[in-house]
Amino acid sequence: TRKLLTMNGHHHPKASTHRLYLHRSRGSRGLTGCEDTHNCECTALAQYVLGSTDDLTQVVCETPTPTQKFLLKFASLPKYTSSETVETTHHNGLCNKPLHGKFFVQQADIPQVDLTLSHQWLQQAHLRAETEAAICAAQEQALATNYIRKNIFKQDVNPICRLCCKENETISHIVSGCKALAGTKYTERHNQICKYLHWCMVQDHQLPVKPNWHAHTPSPAICMEDKITLMYDMTQEVDGAAGGNWPDIVLLNEKKKYALLIDVTIPMDINMVKAAAGKYRKYRDLEISMKKQYDLQKVHTIPIVVGALGTICTGLEKNLARVSPLANADIIQKQVLLGTAHIMRHVLTDTSTV
Repeated sequence: TRKLLTMNGHHHPKASTHRLYLHRSRGSRGLTGCEDTHNCECTALAQYVLGSTDDLTQVVCETPTPTQKFLLKFASLPKYTSSETVETTHHNGLCNKPLHGKFFVQQADIPQVDLTLSHQWLQQAHLRAETEAAICAAQEQALATNYIRKNIFKQDVNPICRLCCKENETISHIVSGCKALAGTKYTERHNQICKYLHWCMVQDHQLPVKPNWHAHTPSPAICMEDKITLMYDMTQEVDGAAGGNWPDIVLLNEKKKYALLIDVTIPMDINMVKAAAGKYRKYRDLEISMKKQYDLQKVHTIPIVVGALGTICTGLEKNLARVSPLANADIIQKQVLLGTAHIMRHVLTDTSTV
């Protein structure tokens, strides 16, 4: 099965086999292993026979034959006593891998991480099998970046990034840390999320929009009734907010005297908490200045933070609800992963099977 998956691009040849046989709700591929099923059935049979009080069964258990050896062998395998123990065995096997399991150990240690939401893309996003395999391989650090080729594959290559020529070319560097991609591929991925949020917010105010958000073109400023203004990618001309006066989306309601400053960021997963905190600090001066300039009572900064490899923290759904009741975390996570997969293909096409 693994060979067929690899031949058809549905499984990276260097990816972890443990991850194939874990349930999708645990961030894996959800296959059922033939060997695991066989061993579970044999263990159940051995435990039944050894625990039976039937006289003939007792004779079989006490006679030194190949059958007895079979029974004793499988009765002593606790990891095959149930499907749950098999899952635990594969999960521990994955997390104990110093390379394949590093992302999952770090992900579990992120403060306020929501693992259920972080893994939902494997159940609900319905990505192409090739894209799903590429994202999984990236999480496992199985892709042939220059750093991996140099230090793991022991090839005679320069481990420095082929684009910026400054940092080691790791997966985390490619998907969220390369300055050569900051103004192009990262911006394209970022703008897709902003466009979707703007489309949702326009619908909230009963304004006409395209039926599909992909076809939506955000207007720089939309003035609505009741002194409501929706601004997209506009510099806020206020005093005292130099360097932090350009949120992605601003909703200004002068009648109810409040404003929302919405900013999207897609950092490397382990830096999510730091990135969210940075947004609050960045726009603090703008909040104060807008209060004075527009005579507002409340100005709130709402960071929309999703890890470049799909990790979600517990505050995302709450923040999305404040932005728009139509905004869906599933769609945002899917677009982030599609953008990340596109970036990896753009960088690694010549050296990997992404």
